[in-house]
Amino acid sequence: MFLDGVTYAAISKNLANGIGTSWQPQYTATFNQEFYGHPPVFFILQSLFFKLLGNHFMVERLFSFGMLLLSGYALVLLWRTVTKPNNLHQYAWLPLILWITIPQVAWTYTNNMLEMMVSACSIFSIYFLYRSTHSKALLNIGLGTLCMWIAYGVKGPVGLFPLSFFIFHYLVFKRYSLRVTLGKTGLILVVFSLLFALLFVIQPQSLQAFSKYHNIQVISALQGTNEITASWYGALLPQLLGALAPLLILCFVVFIWQRRNYKAKGLSHSGSQVIVFFVLLGLAGSLPLMITLKQRLFYAVPSFSLFAFAAALYVVVYITNIPVLISKIAGYLALCIISVSLLCAIQSYNSYAKDEQLLNDIQALMKYVPPHTIVKCDTELAHNWKVIAYLQRYASISISDTVIESRYELSSNASKHLQAIHTKHIAFDSFVFFQKK
Repeated sequence: MFLDGVTYAAISKNLANGIGTSWQPQYTATFNQEFYGHPPVFFILQSLFFKLLGNHFMVERLFSFGMLLLSGYALVLLWRTVTKPNNLHQYAWLPLILWITIPQVAWTYTNNMLEMMVSACSIFSIYFLYRSTHSKALLNIGLGTLCMWIAYGVKGPVGLFPLSFFIFHYLVFKRYSLRVTLGKTGLILVVFSLLFALLFVIQPQSLQAFSKYHNIQVISALQGTNEITASWYGALLPQLLGALAPLLILCFVVFIWQRRNYKAKGLSHSGSQVIVFFVLLGLAGSLPLMITLKQRLFYAVPSFSLFAFAAALYVVVYITNIPVLISKIAGYLALCIISVSLLCAIQSYNSYAKDEQLLNDIQALMKYVPPHTIVKCDTELAHNWKVIAYLQRYASISISDTVIESRYELSSNASKHLQAIHTKHIAFDSFVFFQKK
């Protein structure tokens, strides 16, 4: 599992076991004792799974699968709502397949990333906001804003892109006046602010948590003092195009086929508008990531569902003549693709796909070191983030190179000096363990 996903699982597990609080999560007893790197909503929700299922190896995988199902369900609801006038609800499998086959999407949902929950909340937000354009405007705007607010509580500003919904709706459809558009956007901001105000009144400590998060993560990223992963601001763009290349190629092939087949019916003007609208929403969820030099492709995963949705809207026009039987088979295929991810997770029950040796060493170490122990280590191990994460997630062991005295010690090598002052030492493949009487 990717390092970030292991870290999030460790924090959630700690929270479930009473280590740290909802607004002051703890990573380890020696590193990030107060974790403000992200808002805590993801950890709070995942900790419920740990409370119900224990510290089992499969907990975060079941949570991830649940997020996958939730995101897929939201995508189906959105499809049925958008295509209702055209009676295309039976093709809801199409956006699912196009979305889940994007490699970064599958990777995100198998590595316990925050973007899973941001994706689900964002799709639901777009769904409710789209419904508000046809019925029960106030209720649906409120629900859409609530989903966006939860997404913000998972990963901050990256979850705010549904805020652009009515602006793009005005630019593409011209259904509302500019005054009405600004009014609805303003209503989203008002509801969003009221939700935070209510939270700060009910849970005063949440104000400090979000303030520290903004200072540590958001402001420092804008100032370029946080982790820098890109050499220039446009570094994400070619990666984004590469990730979406299969969708672009599919749409291009369909376009060429339509041009050569004169009997094929092309897109209507309204159909083209809807596609442009969802492409713009996808761009709103991805391009703003380039305002800082902290860029990774998986940050844009919440926007991929909208690009896949737009591609499905474009392709579906040319496959409506497919027999119903084939359509149903394709629908079942979509369900099978999603189910395979669960089977793969179950298959990995007794084996680790990555870092197997390190995890086996940690399991062996647990026979000698009780949980919630601070173990002294050398400087090299103290900066080995993978070792820190796995020790905390699976053994609840913290390490530090500043501990003055400890019965246990880990080293990256079999030091003769350490052997002389300890009564037991075991050379694992990943580290050497020393123990005093």
